[in-house]
Amino acid sequence: MSNIFRGLGVALITPFKSDMSIDFEALERLVNYQLDNGADFLCILATTGETPCLTRSEKDEITRVVKSVVKGRVPLLKYCGGNNTRAVIEEMKSSLRAQLERTSIKEPDGTIHRVSKKN
Repeated sequence: MSNIFRGLGVALITPFKSDMSIDFEALERLVNYQLDNGADFLCILATTGETPCLTRSEKDEITRVVKSVVKGRVPLLKYCGGNNTRAVIEEMKSSLRAQLERTSIKEPDGTIHRVSKKN
């Protein structure tokens, strides 16, 4: 598999309105601003995207909106992670259905324990 992520990658924030709903108009402007100013790929829903504060449906809608604005002009990298393994798997499946170029996954923090045997 070749690396399609070269050059300047920008991790997008998630803009919110004062009522804490997602500001999708601001998100569209942000995506266009990054593309107009030379971004070679975009990272969505990473730690700068406030993912712990978002519902699954909000994440799906952000993915849909960003993809519709980008229109294939640059690759998208979507972060999928969390402490609920089943939820992460479902998010990965959702990303596959959205036909994103790549997803990134991280193991849950503080929930994996390694046990070593004494010989």
